[in-house]
Amino acid sequence: MSDFYATAPSILDFYAGIAPGLGGFYVGFDAIDDFYVDVVTSPSLQTVVQVDPADGEFYVILHQRVHVTFFEPLDPDTVSGDTAQIKLVGVPIPALVIWRPGPQTITIRPLSLLLENTTYAVRVVGGPDGVKDNAGEWMESNFDSTFTTGTEVGVTES
Repeated sequence: MSDFYATAPSILDFYAGIAPGLGGFYVGFDAIDDFYVDVVTSPSLQTVVQVDPADGEFYVILHQRVHVTFFEPLDPDTVSGDTAQIKLVGVPIPALVIWRPGPQTITIRPLSLLLENTTYAVRVVGGPDGVKDNAGEWMESNFDSTFTTGTEVGVTES
């Protein structure tokens, strides 16, 4: 996909772009003697922008659900218990994994209360076997985060 437009008032204005909004390069002429190339970058389509609980958070409630929010929508067929997990000592715990397209969020809901004063790892799998966006592109690497529970059960989310 490319973006191209040119105008010709008294001074030449010329712009060209590759993959607008996805990063790439743009070439332009502001005047006949001025030439520039801009390298433009933006977050990957497969970038995690937020995780709740936050990485390294302590005193997380025992009824916590994990929410991982992405920059762009994912292909829902690639979101599953194999690609999004909460782990205890490296072993995934039983959980329901839900893709919510409105907020572009994967929710991982453990099927039972988490253990008190315990550190858990969250992983969203990247690479060709991981989550993909709607164009079939995947995250470059796994997304990993940890949190530690406290002793409070907390309130059940709806």
